[in-house]
Amino acid sequence: MTFWGVLPEVALKVSLVVLLALAVVWCLRRRSAAARHWVLSVAVGCAFAVPVLSALAPTWHVPVAQPWSVTVPTAVRFAGETDTLVQSGETTLDPNATLGNPAAGPRRGRRPSTARLMLPIWIIGVAGLGAALLLGLVRLAWLSAGATAVTDPRWLEQVARTAARLGLRRPVRLLQSDHPTLLATWGLLWPKVMVPAGAQAWNEDRIRVVLAHELAHIRRGDWAVQLGADVLRTLFWFNPLMWVATRCLRRDSELACDDTVLGLGVDGSEYATQLLDLAKALRSPALALSPGMAMARPSGLERRITAMMNPTLRRQPFLRRSRLGVIAAALAVTIPLAVLAQSGPGTVSGTIVDSTGQPWAGSRVTLSSAGLDKEETTLRTMLDRSEVVREARTIVFRGHAELGDTDPQATKERTQRELEDADGVVRIKREVAVRRSLGEDADVAFLHLDRARWSTRSDDVGRFEIADVPPGDYRLAVHLPGFASVEEHVTVEAGQRLQRQIALEVGSIEETDTVAASDPAPVPTSTSATTHEEQRQRIGDGPLQPPIKPRSLTPAYPDVLRASGAQGTVILEALVAADGSFQVLNVLTPVDPDLLTPVQPELARAAVAAARQWQFEPTRLHGLPVDTRMKVTVHFTDES
Repeated sequence: MTFWGVLPEVALKVSLVVLLALAVVWCLRRRSAAARHWVLSVAVGCAFAVPVLSALAPTWHVPVAQPWSVTVPTAVRFAGETDTLVQSGETTLDPNATLGNPAAGPRRGRRPSTARLMLPIWIIGVAGLGAALLLGLVRLAWLSAGATAVTDPRWLEQVARTAARLGLRRPVRLLQSDHPTLLATWGLLWPKVMVPAGAQAWNEDRIRVVLAHELAHIRRGDWAVQLGADVLRTLFWFNPLMWVATRCLRRDSELACDDTVLGLGVDGSEYATQLLDLAKALRSPALALSPGMAMARPSGLERRITAMMNPTLRRQPFLRRSRLGVIAAALAVTIPLAVLAQSGPGTVSGTIVDSTGQPWAGSRVTLSSAGLDKEETTLRTMLDRSEVVREARTIVFRGHAELGDTDPQATKERTQRELEDADGVVRIKREVAVRRSLGEDADVAFLHLDRARWSTRSDDVGRFEIADVPPGDYRLAVHLPGFASVEEHVTVEAGQRLQRQIALEVGSIEETDTVAASDPAPVPTSTSATTHEEQRQRIGDGPLQPPIKPRSLTPAYPDVLRASGAQGTVILEALVAADGSFQVLNVLTPVDPDLLTPVQPELARAAVAAARQWQFEPTRLHGLPVDTRMKVTVHFTDES
């Protein structure tokens, strides 16, 4: 499955994780901000773990019942139906591989793929938010490169004293920028605190408050958590839960750091005064786009000051035991959620391409239970022999003629497409007809075929997907006019995303000739320019163009056999090469069962001698000539 096929499933699981975390945060609204922030931080980590766990977790093999309905009914091909190839002679295409342009197939009512519409929108959103986040990080790096280290003893002594009280062992780099309003903290292993221009003129109280708040961010690792939340929001920007979680994380991180500052002995009213003064002095729209932890952001300022002045709020830090308990609870929810799909149905998807690697739309892809081959064969035989089904087809055919269709071939093709598409009315007529013809046996037959069958068509980029497939063995079949049918056995595990790239080969063609003993001696015939142009126009300019035979020669009845009236059938397995030549690969003739020798080898020689004089304009795939298999059947008879 492609990334776009996995994204909705991952987005749903991540949304459930975040939604549960937000619900827990709401329940903890009367607890400390540190507790709420820790819950959201763990949720961010679990959200990133969801796709990894989904890919690495073992599969749960849980029996799943087979479905009792079919998505698209199986098309019925009536016995004896073939399509005529545009060339001289009585040439027909193999019913399992009909040459033609798939674009002319049943594409009525097709809508653009949802993935093709939504994927560019998702990419635009990710690119926009990702660019904003990247520019913010680049800006911090640029400011850091142009900043100078703070060497004022007052600042350095306060940093050492506050770090010791907080238990912060990582070295902190204290910088001063030329920007007059930038006060921010970032970094995890090598954290930095950047103060604005003019900060060295601050008094001792402001220095103590600012450094206590910023070092609290470093001690708690808030910058890494917030950056992870921003990345998560960028990937799932379409989900409002991600925006809510990111905002709550930033809010609770500031409140938790405020609680830490108050816990160091700073008076609440003094802290509130300093915070207001800083907010006024450092007000800048750029702070809203900065990925750093900014102390004096205008958003949430009123709530923070209200919390500082409320002596009844809980401000104690979140203990280690409680932190481990939150992690354990989160994993207990995330791991089963991540592997939830592993215990359910699987998905079979892939791409249909030709031998040149170009994708093909309109390919009919059928997935059926491997154990139903015998039942399906039996039912298809019964359907082909059902006179009532043929009568239903005749009714549909006449209906088109009554509507003004004058081209019998076009009417036949439309009729067949309607039967294969199984539109509502046609499907009902067909099924009722079959049930009338087969009686009670039809109920059993339809039940067997409907229990495990899915059918779909490839989209405009050759993609197909069949979802909700129970575990088991299946037969995957691909049919596309003009190409040889492909069938392969696949095994779908529980929750597996099975992917296949199926390369189609150009289908074979067939030609049948009848040679009578009374026929005159044949002479080579060439197609006239007018006839040749008509044939070319009928073929069209599609990506797959069948061969045309401009020069032909009917086999001659051997003179040595005219008197005896010998009869026989010769089958030639041949190749129409890309250069237009006709190459005989194998000759099949009747064999005497006792002597195991060919009967009437003169017939085979006559057929081969005539076929070697044929000339073709080869099959073209995307404008390039390609080899095409061909089967030629020649009947020699003494009847005129």
